[in-house]
Order: sequence, then C-alpha cells, then structure tokens
Amino acid sequence: CLDGDSIFVVGRLGYSALGLQQLEELNFEEPPANEEELLKIVHNGKNLNFITNHLLPKPRVSEGIWLRNQGLANSMIDISDGLVTDLQRIANSSFVDIVLHNQALEELKSEGGEKIDLQHILNGGEDYALAFSCPKKETYRLRTNYPDNFGRLLRLGEARRTKSPAIWLDKGIHQVILTPEGFDHFK
Repeated sequence: CLDGDSIFVVGRLGYSALGLQQLEELNFEEPPANEEELLKIVHNGKNLNFITNHLLPKPRVSEGIWLRNQGLANSMIDISDGLVTDLQRIANSSFVDIVLHNQALEELKSEGGEKIDLQHILNGGEDYALAFSCPKKETYRLRTNYPDNFGRLLRLGEARRTKSPAIWLDKGIHQVILTPEGFDHFK
C-alpha cells in the first residue's frame, strides 16, 4: 500500500458477524444442515441473508485475480478477522495510516438495515470481502472496468505515509484512531 492509494472493499461487511449473533440467539442444539432446514427456523429473509453469509461464505477469488491481472491493487487482504484488524496488517507492513471515511461506513451500515451496527462492520470478520489499495491515478480505470457480476465496489478511504501506522476514522470535523478488536491468531 502506497501513500495516496485509495482503499476499496469488494463485498459486504458485518453480515457474517450479525449472522453468527442471530444463530447464537436461536440457541439450537445443532446448526441446520442445509438452506431448507434454515428456512424452517428463520422466517425473515433478511435474517436468512445474514445467517447464510456466516454459514456459506463466498471467497472473492475471481475478484482478487482480476485486480492482480489488471495491475489495480498495490495491496490486498481478505476480511476474515475484522476490517480494522486486517487493514492494520496492511498499514503495518506498508508504513501507512489508513483513513476510513465515516460516510462510506454509514453506507455499509444502511445497506444491512437496522440490525447491523458499526461494530459488526469494523470488527466482525469472516466476511470474505476483499480490501485493497489502488493507486489514485488508477481509480477511474478501476471504476469503469470493474465487472458488474463481482458485486459492490466501495471506496472506504485512503492511505497516507507515516512512521506509526494506524487506522483512522474521519468523522469530518475530527479523526479518531480505531483499535483492532477482530480475531488475532497469535493471542
């Protein structure tokens, strides 16, 4: 990830965490074996969407290969341990701050409806979405050539060179540092 890169995400964030939460609230002895069994338990289609995202994740392999082949990503990571945790890994290895725009996060939140919250989006994990950095000069080419069948592409923010990498949330008037609270394989 380089200074000035735009940070993008492909896929949904927070859906798996909310799906897990909903499964835990159902409190059944064994999880359903297939979607048909799930339908018997869950009557709300939106809930089914979250639970399905948790139980049947769709890795973004084709999208990652396409981005690499097009030369549009300076760095890339799947969001399996939480957005902030995984972006912190990019920031640490690249010596950049990553500044997330509040408006982009609010857009992700509204997409999930009233049940999804910022904590699901920032620290939920298991989403198998792709976060990547794209050189600023390539963002137009990315947006105009991005295949429709890949799903949603959203610009989350940008990277800026630093000696002490962090993930920031830009709320317009002020910025706050976000603490990684996702899964850590080494703790």
